[in-house]
Amino acid sequence: KGSGKRSTIGELARMRRVLGRAKAKPGSGEAQSILDNGKPVVVWVWHHDVAKEVAKSIVGHPVYVVTGEDSKKVRDANILCWRVLAGGQASALVISIPVGQVAIDLSQADECLFVEQDFTPAMISQAEMRTFSPTRPMTVTHVVAEHDVDIRIVNALVRKCVEAEKTGLPASDTSMDFLQEALGGGMELLTEFAHLFDFSTLGD
Repeated sequence: KGSGKRSTIGELARMRRVLGRAKAKPGSGEAQSILDNGKPVVVWVWHHDVAKEVAKSIVGHPVYVVTGEDSKKVRDANILCWRVLAGGQASALVISIPVGQVAIDLSQADECLFVEQDFTPAMISQAEMRTFSPTRPMTVTHVVAEHDVDIRIVNALVRKCVEAEKTGLPASDTSMDFLQEALGGGMELLTEFAHLFDFSTLGD
């Protein structure tokens, strides 16, 4: 049973990567629309390759990428450059959730876009708050694949984050607690969908 659960979690990780790649193109298209309307945007991702795919698909506007592959010095420099530009020019910051969801002010943009999500609601809430400003409203958009697993995960994340905002307390679910609820009470549901994807084409 233990090895089966580990296998299912591994399948989920690979599925997330497949879904992230599938959402890179529509995600970059949404970011492009925001930029073409003259507004800066923060684009949240999880995987490095998804960040690169989104960034290279945006045209006609400055794009800065911040991921765990970069040193802290490079990350800080890219964020600073984006913040300076975003104050007066439509520009995109494509940033990974693990390195950017706390202690960074990205309020130069009043729109953020999640091409990928984290399984811990508190991580999403923290990332959303990077673009918050008490002086104006903000827009948060989630790109959702037409796949049952992605739809259920995103819907549950949004619901939990909204509930947390109402109480004024951070969402406290762990990633495993959240997945068990979002996917119907257990990890077993994932095995029903794993066969829909060809994981053999993915690298390590």
